[in-house]
Amino acid sequence: MGAIVMNELSEQTVLVTGGTKGIGLAISQAFSRQGARVITVGRHHSDEPASAHHIQADLSTPEGCRQVADYVRETETRLDVLVNNAGMARFSTLGATDDGPLEAHMALNLLAPYRLVRDLLPQLRESSGCVINISSYFARRMLPDRPSSAYSMTKGGLDALTGALAFELGPEGIRVNGIAPGTVDTPQFHQNLEGLPEQARISFQQAIPQLYPLGRLGQPEDIAAVACFLASHQASWMTGAVIPVDGGLTTH
Repeated sequence: MGAIVMNELSEQTVLVTGGTKGIGLAISQAFSRQGARVITVGRHHSDEPASAHHIQADLSTPEGCRQVADYVRETETRLDVLVNNAGMARFSTLGATDDGPLEAHMALNLLAPYRLVRDLLPQLRESSGCVINISSYFARRMLPDRPSSAYSMTKGGLDALTGALAFELGPEGIRVNGIAPGTVDTPQFHQNLEGLPEQARISFQQAIPQLYPLGRLGQPEDIAAVACFLASHQASWMTGAVIPVDGGLTTH
């Protein structure tokens, strides 16, 4: 991959959804360290210093997506990087997942990225910008005791959207790529783990050395480094890719 030139991203304006905790926070901090102007989006108020501005909005609704797009239109002449990171993951069996959780997954994991790219297209065109969609290994690999049909469906759809947008927007100079993390050590991961039966939690912890050839879970900074690379000039001929950053999980 090579080293990213320091301050290469310093002239960029970056919007990170779900940018105040977990993977999103690490991405916001990484871009900020590069000197980028970072705008974060989240459901709750934030004083996170990694961002120049925080937009409090619920991206699971059309109104929330419009609120974000309106802010960018009013305050920014261009948008260099859109990181669609906000998402939800609830692991329940098919029979136990009624329409409420199903539609919630669809709204935040798939419809919000679609709406944001659509509504921010003029600003992305102005900068020949790039879109980075945060997907998941669950789009193509499942785990025992982790029923993921709703979540996997939306992340698989996000991967398909990544390719379709890359094809459609490439002639306009806009690049669209994705990152598919493995299990990353975040507050959301621990919350999901605590929701599992005790034996399932124990089994997962014991299986980590077998599941991950590198023998460990990911850290948010592992994902943030790849996001910065995808936004850099070093990735100028990359579009339509969904990069697994998963410690080797999907090699078997």
